[in-house]
Amino acid sequence: MRIAFLGKGGSGKTTMAALFTKYLLSKKQRVLSVDADVNVHFGAALGVTGCPRYLSENYRDIYLYLEGNNPALPASVCIPECGSMPPGRHSKLVTMSSADSFLHTYAVKDPSRDWWHMAIGTYHDVGDGGDCFHYKTNAYQLVLHHLNDSLEQFLVADTTAGIDNLSTSLSIGYDLCVLCVEPTKKSVSVLENFLALSSSLPVPCLVIANKIEDPADSKFVRRYVPASMSCVTFPFVQEILEQERGSNRNISIGLEGFEAGFEAIIDAARVSQQDSRAARTALLRELFKQRVESYWNSFHGADLGVLLEDSAVAN
Repeated sequence: MRIAFLGKGGSGKTTMAALFTKYLLSKKQRVLSVDADVNVHFGAALGVTGCPRYLSENYRDIYLYLEGNNPALPASVCIPECGSMPPGRHSKLVTMSSADSFLHTYAVKDPSRDWWHMAIGTYHDVGDGGDCFHYKTNAYQLVLHHLNDSLEQFLVADTTAGIDNLSTSLSIGYDLCVLCVEPTKKSVSVLENFLALSSSLPVPCLVIANKIEDPADSKFVRRYVPASMSCVTFPFVQEILEQERGSNRNISIGLEGFEAGFEAIIDAARVSQQDSRAARTALLRELFKQRVESYWNSFHGADLGVLLEDSAVAN
């Protein structure tokens, strides 16, 4: 299952993603955590040792690994940097097996648990639009859409602040988007924007009412959550704030009081994977078709739509 944590900066999305990951690990689940934010704070919150090879810096190699043996692609065509490319029958898939060569190359492994960690990467130089976040996500989009996962395996992503995911194919690649909302008008405005812009997309959502100190806080957040959407509540925890102020930023508190909310997230993701992933995969194919017809075919002088004809792998 693929679960992404989103929200306004400061709403607690990285902390909640870290605690949720640690909850899964405490239950002996197999987990792939992904730092999908260019601020790369997720690894520190998890206490990851070592730094994975950044996906954004290895797009060409990742593409060639996943699609390089695809006979449908004309040999003369350059590599299209289009993350919404769906997998085909000749594509290689990324698995969450301990023997998976892709994970061995681009992730760091915890030596004692079934836990891998990957990262999109961050900025190295200040440019003029040539190193934007959306460009950096292309490699990760390929990985997400070529992931062969199951109901008993978990990808947990800490995403960039705000609603940037809706401008890429990442939002339809997750089985559940968990929106962290604190009891402020700025935070609920991000929720409102996300719901408005995603209303025409099959994007399953759940809301965390976070940093709640009294019933008035909870009532304020829930006022903005649609009745049809699940919402779980987590309290403000002073110990978390103190750890976030520390030098290593490893969030290592007890998980008592979080279990019911985290189980609700797991249940929602399980239902979504079973009920809506097929529709989201079909939409991915349509988005790729639109992208190649509007730009890539002309750029390369070739019909990349042949890759869709080869897309026979259920995702």
